[in-house]
Amino acid sequence: MASKTYIGNLNRRITIQRRTVTVDSHGGRVESYSNLATVWASLDHPQTGSGEDMANALKIATQNTVFVIWKRDVQFTDRITYNGNVYDITRIAEIGLNQYLQLTAERRE
Repeated sequence: MASKTYIGNLNRRITIQRRTVTVDSHGGRVESYSNLATVWASLDHPQTGSGEDMANALKIATQNTVFVIWKRDVQFTDRITYNGNVYDITRIAEIGLNQYLQLTAERRE
C-alpha cells in the first residue's frame, strides 16, 4: 500500500490483545491474552501470501489479512480479534510519515 490518507477507510473495529505468560502452581507456563485496545482499522485480503501449507501431513489453507490502523504500540506477540476470529500478527510495517501501521496477520483456525 502506498503512502496516502487512510482515515476514510478505517471503518472496521478490531481489538488488539496482548499476551501474558504466567507460571501456575505446578510450574507450568500459562499463556493468556488481555485486551490492549479496540481501534478503527481498514481491512484487505491480498492474493499473495495466502495459500496452502502442510502441517503434520494435513493440508492447511491459510489466508493473510492486512489491517491498517493509526500508529500505536503493537508487538509481534500481540494478536488481533475481528468478527469472531483470531489473527496472529506476522508482519508490522510503518506507513506514511509515521502515522499508520500495516499489520499483516494470519487467521487462526
